[in-house]
Amino acid sequence: MFTYSPQHTIFEFNPPPSACNSRDVIGYDFSQWVAAANQQKSTVQTEVRHVSRVEYERLKLGMSLAEVEAILDRGIEINRSAKSVSFIWENQDSSRITITFEGGKLTSKVQSGLK
Repeated sequence: MFTYSPQHTIFEFNPPPSACNSRDVIGYDFSQWVAAANQQKSTVQTEVRHVSRVEYERLKLGMSLAEVEAILDRGIEINRSAKSVSFIWENQDSSRITITFEGGKLTSKVQSGLK
């Protein structure tokens, strides 16, 4: 059995006794474990981004998406039409920034609960 603890970066390998006599079984189990550990590791390494009122105030009408992302990082697209696209940046406490772009330029910004 393999266990992985991202909080402590502990890897433990305890194969069942029947697997100790077979290199094929151990190799197969190990490759599955490595794949699972790498997937968990990439999830753990994802940084939790927090947006603030200060960053919101830096956003100006007419900015491009690239300029906004330089301040806030990448947002989540929540709506798209022929003329506009909207993104949201939401914190764990549900405070958020919602921005709409038209023609590639920031045309609307709304915040809720930012500190």
